[in-house]
Amino acid sequence: MLCSETVTAVERHTVTLDDVFAVQSVGAVESSPDSKLVAIEAEKGILVLSVKDGGRVRKLSGNAPSWSPDGNSLAYFAMAPDGRQLYIWDRRFDTVRQASGISGGIFGNGWFGPSLCPEYSISWAPDSRNAVFATRLTGVISGSVPSREHGGIRVYDSTSAVDQTLIEGVFKVENFWDAFGSSGDADPDYYRKMKAIDLNPELGRSQLIVVSLDRNTWSVLAGSANQYACPSWSPDGKHIAAVAQLGNEYPNTYYGQPHVQRSTLSIFDAASGVESRPVIPVARAGKAVWSPHGNRIAMVVEAHAPIGSFPRILEYSLVSRESSFESTPEDMAALEVRWSRDGKTLLAKLLGRFAHSLWQLKPGVRYSRQVNAPVGQVDSFAEIGRSRFVLNTEAATFKGRVILTDEAGRAVRTLYDANPQTARLKLGEQRKLTWKNHRNEDVDGIVILPPDYVPGRRYPMIVNPYPRAILDDFKLASYYEDTGQLQAAHGYVIFRPALQAPHSIYYQHGEAYTDQARGAAGIPMMIDDFESGVAFVIKQGIVDPDRIGIFGHSNGGWATNIIITETSLIRAAMIESGISNAILMSFVPLPMVTRGIDPATNGNVFDNFEDYVKFSPIFRMRNIKIPVLLVVGDQDWPWLQQMIAEYAVLRSEGKNVGLVRYANESHTLRQRRDMEDGLERQIGFFDKYLKPQSPSPAGR
Repeated sequence: MLCSETVTAVERHTVTLDDVFAVQSVGAVESSPDSKLVAIEAEKGILVLSVKDGGRVRKLSGNAPSWSPDGNSLAYFAMAPDGRQLYIWDRRFDTVRQASGISGGIFGNGWFGPSLCPEYSISWAPDSRNAVFATRLTGVISGSVPSREHGGIRVYDSTSAVDQTLIEGVFKVENFWDAFGSSGDADPDYYRKMKAIDLNPELGRSQLIVVSLDRNTWSVLAGSANQYACPSWSPDGKHIAAVAQLGNEYPNTYYGQPHVQRSTLSIFDAASGVESRPVIPVARAGKAVWSPHGNRIAMVVEAHAPIGSFPRILEYSLVSRESSFESTPEDMAALEVRWSRDGKTLLAKLLGRFAHSLWQLKPGVRYSRQVNAPVGQVDSFAEIGRSRFVLNTEAATFKGRVILTDEAGRAVRTLYDANPQTARLKLGEQRKLTWKNHRNEDVDGIVILPPDYVPGRRYPMIVNPYPRAILDDFKLASYYEDTGQLQAAHGYVIFRPALQAPHSIYYQHGEAYTDQARGAAGIPMMIDDFESGVAFVIKQGIVDPDRIGIFGHSNGGWATNIIITETSLIRAAMIESGISNAILMSFVPLPMVTRGIDPATNGNVFDNFEDYVKFSPIFRMRNIKIPVLLVVGDQDWPWLQQMIAEYAVLRSEGKNVGLVRYANESHTLRQRRDMEDGLERQIGFFDKYLKPQSPSPAGR
């Protein structure tokens, strides 16, 4: 039986914010070489479980578990008094020891692209006596971090970086990192280190560290690139592969700064330290994964220049020194790749329609076989034998369920369930939808019905148009902005369409489908997908066409602002931290790319000015005839001005508009009190305009 309890007799309750905060996640899954144990990131640490029966063998405080090739030890990172360090758990004696002593601790660099190169990862040498990882060597940041201000004056010249230090001291908090909100990093000095890096970029260079576990010593593996990440030791111990940054470019784009613009593969001789750099056709490289025989490397890469372009699997042969792209079923985007233990197939997590799925691919031939999760999607995985896997899965009714499968892909047993309490939740039915737009293309979406849905009754609907791949996963997120079961519990149908959008970098239908909508030419495509989707849901008989609202946050807020100026289907709109003026966005609070391509617009404001006008719905807001509620955090620097400007324009035009500013919040509401207030305002606003029979105020 897969579920952790029988649910037929369980009394279920309506979803609340308490249930949101109770949901736990499972991260990485790593199996021991003898397939007897599996280490999973869960419960704010690492759980070591028995594959035989799911029994708990050990709980460790840390992350990024990695088994030694001899299977005797598990390496991981954990916080020590002097910062994050490398630790080793010896399963034979059940002992834990600190294996590094890096001043200031290990501090990963997440700007290589988290989907390509994990911020924290460990690779063992085949002798199980050495390991390699990447870190920034910031040292101990003691006392207050210096400021650019001296005597009340800040000076910038032609050599100063165009980065967040330009707006130091402009806002209520002095520094960008003070305003950034929760990083999710366990390092208590995270923000102090980031501020120090701003003033001394040399501290931010990610370097390769080789640790001798016998001697507890470490050394830097130096190369000619600006910085390195995601090292991987070859099976014969002779080489170390890593992602190398080319140049020193960190362009400011809508999707954030300072993402690495260009990266590639570097291979070091482990004995001499000599570096070679194969020529591969990529813009950004992901973590290199060695085949068991050490003659091939596979990696997820982005082949094209715009950050966030289509991710493919690249295979490089060390024998022929040639590379090739591996095909995926239905041109699905690659999220992760590993070699099978026998080296005959690649194990690839792919982004398909409605789910992340695990596939076996044979390099060089068009062979693919899906490793079927019994239900739901695969979030992380580990191979434990020939075609047998431990899968971290989720679906519409559960999250973080770790299962063992047999060779046929069937579930043998549940090893761990992160959220058994979800069996007690009264969840609305979640349905997958596919419809045709006016270009006769398939468009996908999810609808969530109210928990007490009555067939034949039409309900008010809230649409969330965030342009992303729509997954049939557990729609009860840790923040209320990700609309789902929390809003459905208040009597709403929730519609989540996977819109083609001009500023989308999510590939649910393959490369061409998404990229055709990049730039201003994609605006009518997004409107087509939206209007045809709403019409399709109405046709199902579950939604009242006169009671349709829209909520958009961040990228979804930008989409919402465009939609409400281009369509008349909406009766009320709520926007949180959304763009309305792409021209202003290009300069304030920091100038974005002035040459080349911003992935959100497929251009730049100088060379594509007319497109930026089309991307700026603020110039069309005289036409808005519906009530609008705007929400923003005062520490959300790029979006605060956008929300204030949008409010001022709508207010000056005499529109029905409100603005709510949260003094101590950034891009999403994180404090419990503010989340409660935000949810209450959200439901109150839509109740007032979509449920007129029982109005409630949108503000206080």
